[in-house]
Amino acid sequence: MQVRAGLIPMKQYVLIAVATVFFVNMGLLVVADVRDALRPGHITLADGPNMTGEINASLKEMRGNGTFAYEAFIGWQAWEQRGEYINISADGVRRTTGQPANFDEQVLLFGGSTMWGWGVGDGNTIPSHLQRLLPERQVVNLGEISYNGTQELNRLLLHLTKHPETRGSVVFFDGVNEMLSSCDGVNGAYGHAMADELKKAIAIKRRGRLAGLLDDLFLAQTRKLADKIKGRLDPPRVLESASQPVSRCATDEVFADQVARRLVTSWEAAAAFAGARGLKFRAVLQPTPYTDSAVEPRLVRDEWRDGIRAIYPRILDLAKDKPWFVDGRDWFQGRDPYVDECCHINGADNAVLADKLATEVGRH
Repeated sequence: MQVRAGLIPMKQYVLIAVATVFFVNMGLLVVADVRDALRPGHITLADGPNMTGEINASLKEMRGNGTFAYEAFIGWQAWEQRGEYINISADGVRRTTGQPANFDEQVLLFGGSTMWGWGVGDGNTIPSHLQRLLPERQVVNLGEISYNGTQELNRLLLHLTKHPETRGSVVFFDGVNEMLSSCDGVNGAYGHAMADELKKAIAIKRRGRLAGLLDDLFLAQTRKLADKIKGRLDPPRVLESASQPVSRCATDEVFADQVARRLVTSWEAAAAFAGARGLKFRAVLQPTPYTDSAVEPRLVRDEWRDGIRAIYPRILDLAKDKPWFVDGRDWFQGRDPYVDECCHINGADNAVLADKLATEVGRH
């Protein structure tokens, strides 16, 4: 009887411990939900010399974390959307204004958020400006937020599989997202912007539905809090002259070479595939605020600057002799067209890029 009497308190302690973990986890979940509900559902940029009212207005129409739907082979694409500034079809393609009803050739434009039109309305995207310069051709916006060159290659394969009759030109506009998706070291040199997130989601699912449910109920939010505490106690390495994390591309030459080589290899594959279909191909190394000739903007992120300066010379060295390569680093030489510390520009400067692209695909 004495042994059994000793076990009863132990069971109570276990139940109390389990209940405590459960309620702490649920409490953290409630706090996170309330925080997200109170947090603005859109990005707001500070006023600056390159800002326009259209930028913050269009950003309000973006859906934050709910912007994307999973899509096989390319990772994600935008949901269908109708709005004043942003309109997206059911197949994830943003509207290009002024498309002709009849045309013999198309210009397919691929890239990340700059090509997609982050911060501008449909009529001020690079594709829409290019459409006005090439009224006899149909310009198609196949850019997507956070895409890198390898995702664009897959999207090109899917698009031409669905539309084998396509004739005209293909343009890839890349560089920045190779740095953003890989140089922090989280997603790997051969990953994309959500590689780490998807790996974690799949790892939880593989443990089974019950294990996943128990993880959600007892551990998920507590683990997030523990990660934040660990980050405070053991912060990332910082540069001696700044408070920004160090770019892995800036400190690991082999890793930086892998990132650059993945992009150029994707370009090579896209050029071969497009050429086999009789399509003209161009790969443009996009301008950034961090290339040597650029005028750095008001907002600068040292980690991104160092990442760009680590991989861009490698990309240039690998691609410079390719007949389809275009070095666009200096397209804004001597000017600051940027509205943030990344790569995004307003509608007027999108028109400048469109004019450059019109020359590359041939105005006539």
